[in-house]
Amino acid sequence: MTRLDKKWLRHAFDNAAVEYDGIISLQKKVGRQLLDFLIPGDETSLMILDVGCGTGFCISELAKSDWDAQFIGLDVAMGMLRQARCRVGDRADFVCADAETLPLPDNSVDMIISNLALQWCSDLDGAFSGFQRILKPDGVLLFSIFGDRTLNELRDAWSQVDEFSHVNHFHTTDYLKRLMVDAGFVESALNSQTHGVRYSSVLELMRELKGIGAHNVTLGRCRGLTGKGRFNNMVAAYEARMLKNEIYATYDVSFGSARKMKTVAEIHKVA
Repeated sequence: MTRLDKKWLRHAFDNAAVEYDGIISLQKKVGRQLLDFLIPGDETSLMILDVGCGTGFCISELAKSDWDAQFIGLDVAMGMLRQARCRVGDRADFVCADAETLPLPDNSVDMIISNLALQWCSDLDGAFSGFQRILKPDGVLLFSIFGDRTLNELRDAWSQVDEFSHVNHFHTTDYLKRLMVDAGFVESALNSQTHGVRYSSVLELMRELKGIGAHNVTLGRCRGLTGKGRFNNMVAAYEARMLKNEIYATYDVSFGSARKMKTVAEIHKVA
């Protein structure tokens, strides 16, 4: 289990909230892909929870669709929720809470969506168990999450400088598949996709990561100031890979879907 500094995580996303929407082109692209998996049915008055809703992008997209739904946006950072409220108004209720300790009743939501947020959970097992608890029978979980190859180039460059944790750690697809099964979900599926983003410099990449609150929040990070010499050595190691005066950053995205069992009979059948 990768331990994250939740206090620092909340602080990072609070600071990023105001400028966040102007930077998150990849997050928006992945969010639209995630929502494309949803097909409106005949159900009415669905209760949809967006875990790690950020500034409310996914809720606003769904609110423009044919979905007849009520929305709850949940995020660990109050700054993000303020921006989400400005975006969607009273179209949703908002809760400031951690995805690992969901303050919602059992069997209370029809669907959970989460776009590129679950990688910030230290206890992802606990988060998936919580999803299972609050979903109604036959409820649906749909999520995207950064996979283990994300920012490999940056991680490799730092590894040539020191042994500290400078880049957040992300989960493998095998681990994510096991989590869904262990939590009791059925019809679970997971597909991966690689996005490559080019930057003019390492500094541009680092500024973007800081701007979206995605800089290093692991407990194993160096707590002092990173010396200028070490930082410059990392930049040199990364830029040794430059092609046509650009660096390349990998973002490995996994799309997951699963369903909570419908009836006691179905539970016995699976068992």
